[in-house]
Amino acid sequence: MKPQSYVSIEVLTVLHSFQLPTKPRPASQILECFWSLPPIGYIKINVDGASRGNPCKAGWGAVFRNCEGSLIGVLIGGLGIKTNYYAETMAIINTISKALEEGWKHSVLCF
Repeated sequence: MKPQSYVSIEVLTVLHSFQLPTKPRPASQILECFWSLPPIGYIKINVDGASRGNPCKAGWGAVFRNCEGSLIGVLIGGLGIKTNYYAETMAIINTISKALEEGWKHSVLCF
């Protein structure tokens, strides 16, 4: 696969006119990944937390699916101005709390 640049020629022209260095980036590597069902009797919980900066506006979310892959719940939360680490941590804490509250003791947590 040939590396691609997402910077237009106009942007490069402006950068060069101010004698700013440009550095070509290597093409991203494409990785194949798969989602699989949880074992029978288990709930699979996919969680993520993110921040627009570090720190900046942050939030988290979780998706709960049963062993047949059916959606059984979704949680989201805004956190205000926080770091990525804080957002990821709160995603895990809030998700585990919800799973225990619902009685889902057999859960697979993926983040």
